[in-house]
Amino acid sequence: MRMFPPGEILELLRGVDSSSMMITIAVFALLAQTLLWLGYFRLQYGPRRWWLRLLDVDSYPAGSLWEAMQEVIGMPLGRDAIDPSAVVSPTRKYQLIEPLVSGDLCNVYRATSPVGTVAIKIPRVDGCGQLIAKEQMILRRIQAESSGTLYRKYFPTPVETFQFDGRLHSVLRYRRGYFNAAQILEQHPPGLDARHLAWMFNRTLEALGVVHRLGWIHGAVLPPHLLFHPAAHGMQLIGWTHAVPIGTPLRVVSKEFKSWYPPECERRESASVALDIHLAAKSMIYLAGGDPLGDELPDHLPIEIGVFFRECLSMTRGDRTNAWRLHEQFRELLENLFGPPRFCHLTMS
Repeated sequence: MRMFPPGEILELLRGVDSSSMMITIAVFALLAQTLLWLGYFRLQYGPRRWWLRLLDVDSYPAGSLWEAMQEVIGMPLGRDAIDPSAVVSPTRKYQLIEPLVSGDLCNVYRATSPVGTVAIKIPRVDGCGQLIAKEQMILRRIQAESSGTLYRKYFPTPVETFQFDGRLHSVLRYRRGYFNAAQILEQHPPGLDARHLAWMFNRTLEALGVVHRLGWIHGAVLPPHLLFHPAAHGMQLIGWTHAVPIGTPLRVVSKEFKSWYPPECERRESASVALDIHLAAKSMIYLAGGDPLGDELPDHLPIEIGVFFRECLSMTRGDRTNAWRLHEQFRELLENLFGPPRFCHLTMS
């Protein structure tokens, strides 16, 4: 393809009598030339997203303009190509076994490796390498700070990050027997009994207490990121690419759960621990079979627990109540309702 320099284009237009016509044609010619160059770079380097980000930089990879561009182009503006069957880091090879989940930014696979079974996150959207690196940094700090405590098992264990196929991949230890909140509700559509919600919310508040003491907001305490182990009453909080330091504005990426967030997130106000507690309570209402959008609780849930969840939903940035204090209050409430803690088996296939 021949590229005409601007000087040659102007030389061709010297014979035009009308100066206005000459300017108009020159402008269109230069515009066409620019589009040709953009097309060339797209074919050679594939950056069809970076120049769109200049137009909608604050909303990448969400936002009305970004969504409109995807509709016009007729395809997502991320890396949606089929992932390879294996990926290789500088130190080891990971053989992908099966897909686990497709998140807002990444596809997650179960994979085998010389260090055992792992979960490997492969970015589906370009430009999220910094988010993946941040996630690993936060998890390593949490693992270090919670070393020797029971709380350490509430968080994924990072293995490594590495570049493969132009994308930063994240590797985490894989633990069997866990189901996310959406999978649990799918097998128990009427909603969970209060005794199951009791241990699930207790574990969630403990995990948030650890995170908040380290100065971070998880920012997405939602059903896909809450993993529970029914047989051992364990939990894991995943999805750390959304996390921000306390007091930092949080940008909501998830389209599916955007309406779960309080209005201050839409206004890009600074995030506080109240946000995580708000979303955790919404997730419990969801697991109970209620309506998280209208904060409506099912009839089978004890009134006292419903009142407690609503208090969590109404927390604001100025409240001094934190996750640890709520955890103590919730345990007292459960003891008054059900007596000493007892193991309640939750069947999952």
